[in-house]
Amino acid sequence: MLEIEEIRSPSEFGRIRGEWHDLQNSAGATSVFLSHGWFEVCAASLAADQQLLILLVREEGRLVGGAPFVKQRSHVRRMPIREIRFLENPLTPFVDFLFVDPQTGLRAILTHFQKTYTDWDVLSFQKLREDSPQLAFLRDLLQREKWMLRESTVGRTPFLRIEKTWEDFYKSKSPAFRKSRRGITNRVERLGPITIEQVTLPEDAERGLELMLKVSERSWTRRQGADLLSAKFEREFFQKLTKVASQAGYLRIWLLKKGEEVLATEYHIEDHRTVYGLRAHYDAEYSSSSPGSYLDTRIVQQLFQNGYSVYDMGPGMVGYKLAWTDEFYQCQEINVYNSRPYAQFLARLEIRWIPALKESSLGRWLRKTRESKENKEKNSGNDTKTPD
Repeated sequence: MLEIEEIRSPSEFGRIRGEWHDLQNSAGATSVFLSHGWFEVCAASLAADQQLLILLVREEGRLVGGAPFVKQRSHVRRMPIREIRFLENPLTPFVDFLFVDPQTGLRAILTHFQKTYTDWDVLSFQKLREDSPQLAFLRDLLQREKWMLRESTVGRTPFLRIEKTWEDFYKSKSPAFRKSRRGITNRVERLGPITIEQVTLPEDAERGLELMLKVSERSWTRRQGADLLSAKFEREFFQKLTKVASQAGYLRIWLLKKGEEVLATEYHIEDHRTVYGLRAHYDAEYSSSSPGSYLDTRIVQQLFQNGYSVYDMGPGMVGYKLAWTDEFYQCQEINVYNSRPYAQFLARLEIRWIPALKESSLGRWLRKTRESKENKEKNSGNDTKTPD
């Protein structure tokens, strides 16, 4: 007989730290990003309109499943909804359930939302990796129970397999790539004595983070207002994460320095021989020298030389990542709609009516008009070039 327990506060979640660790081991899902420490940091960084809702599945008192959620007021096409979604934030690479038995655990969670906790319009299972062991079971259960659902791809993340020696890998890159990297190396090393520091220890972590945040203040994205994270969120989230990660031994802060001046930084998490890049900054005053690209090259070189397996570069199919690799994985989002009339209206709107409109003559005309307008703006000569 399975029972569902609801965790609604960070303090309640803190009390099950040991049980959550045992559950990870039992489920064979030991990633840092499914750990109690990671979710604890995410829970402490929720927005004012979000409330914690972590569901625990117990069998005779033993924890056999966990589903990290938050509930919030949100909008779909400007219409208000009550949404339950995975506990995550913009820096979370992926999210998942933890179950000793995925089929039994998922069925218990869905039954809870269907019969007990019914005050919601949309369930959002977002950032599920396409290779998640739970994804196929979730699709099957939802379709078997005839839930109204919509699935979409919400992110593509480049990753680099580390299988060769650094020398063999570098030789396999194109002549244009190697020429570009030589040019960057020459520009940066002409600036003066250049060193690279890696911060990993608890006693150095606060200093390393402050140096990273100072570079963030001077970065191009921050100065142009183009950063996806606010300065407040970045500081508060990374202060909490840095404390947890340094004590657990998976913190990696990289600093490119000219003397004592920091030109570029990267914030990484090591997860069982896979390295995840969460954040990168460079000082905009040195953009012509490409210090970010220089640091990135030196980091990749060290990952090859120190026996890592995978370099996960974070979501986004952007040029500086694709210069290293053409491999990527996708994350999926499954939106599930409640059986209530309002939620069913939203489901029909998103699943049937909007797609039908897009494929209609009117939809094709609107799309063509929008694309024409965008092309005119692009060719108007007002584009700004992003510095390297």
